Amino acid sequence: MAEIDGDAIFSNAVEATTSKGVVSVGPGPWDGASTGHFVGSASGTVFAGNVPSAFAGNLVDLQVAGVSKFKVDNLGDVTAAGAQTFTGTLAVTGATTFTGLVTENGGLAVTGGVTYTADAAPAAAASGTNATAALTVAGGVGGSATGASGVGGTGGGGAFTGGAGGVNTTGTTAPTGGVGGAWTWTAGAGGAVTGVAGTTNTGGAGGATSLTAGAGGVASGGTTNVGGAGGAASLVAGAGGNGTQTGGVGGNASVTAGNAGTGGNVAGGSVVLTAGTATGTGNSGLIQLNGALKSTLAGLPTTGSLVTHLTSATVAAGSNDVAGTVTLVTDATGIAINQTLFTLSFAGKYAAAPKAVVLMNTTPGTDSTSLFSGTYAPITVTATGFSVVNLGHLLTASGTFTLMYQVIF
Repeated sequence: MAEIDGDAIFSNAVEATTSKGVVSVGPGPWDGASTGHFVGSASGTVFAGNVPSAFAGNLVDLQVAGVSKFKVDNLGDVTAAGAQTFTGTLAVTGATTFTGLVTENGGLAVTGGVTYTADAAPAAAASGTNATAALTVAGGVGGSATGASGVGGTGGGGAFTGGAGGVNTTGTTAPTGGVGGAWTWTAGAGGAVTGVAGTTNTGGAGGATSLTAGAGGVASGGTTNVGGAGGAASLVAGAGGNGTQTGGVGGNASVTAGNAGTGGNVAGGSVVLTAGTATGTGNSGLIQLNGALKSTLAGLPTTGSLVTHLTSATVAAGSNDVAGTVTLVTDATGIAINQTLFTLSFAGKYAAAPKAVVLMNTTPGTDSTSLFSGTYAPITVTATGFSVVNLGHLLTASGTFTLMYQVIF
């Protein structure tokens, strides 16, 4: 064992050799030929270390008062305490865990799994301490412009991308490419509460997840000031792969509100789509659907309060609170004009009455046992359902008629 007590300066020139360093630590070998010999840079190495393959200790362990602050073990795993600042490109290969504040002033290239944990939970207390570190991933800020017609620099992009599926180029019997890696963006769950009998226990609310595009830049001080356009926010599912015979199915994009927790009578979460508000004489934003709108809402509405001489009002299978079909059957007497025929009750529970109920006569024509020349109209529309009246014409005796409904909440 060699000990240095006091300052030590090694002023040797760096030799262009791969077999050793200016300072070489460990049993080697350092001869450049024996099994397990040190292999450094052809341009030379300043500080070199080399131990046998059976070595199970730490290659480096820097401590303060017996507490490790920076450690590299025999596998090459690095453990560093405190804040880490990286300037330049950091390339990480393998599973890596960051705990604490990590500041990276440059590109970060990661190959392998990475777990980012903002900070450890503080010690338990009568009133819990808030976490002190947030996890933030942000693209670089664009440079400012000062010229007469200067244009500010574009901000750096931020991308989260799952790994592409593996390619199969040699299979001869139904080869299949690998599935692309999934990307999951999940806010933290609310904290659990375990109380005692007689208390009111309320679990913590789950964290919010936001996908927010950048705001447009502010313009001021000029003769004509035009603010920058806000950035677009897109939720786009993957396209199906091209196929010589059959292409792959396009991926679904899903937005799902949270279910209510079990226990009691609690509302489920809503999916809210809000168009942008206009200013001045500008047009209000629209919620645009570039495709057919399909409702798969579960639950079949029911009918009741049938008028005299209406033997049945049957809601067709597949109908729901948003849209559906009702079949009416009259008895041998028939039903006079302008009668409240029946009440349709929603399967779900809603906080307010619908904005509109649209009814369509789907068996129009000259009055007969299968045709109705009048119209249907909703009355008494409430949060629980609506009633239907036949306007202008009677419903013929021993007849069967159908109507469709659409409800807009």
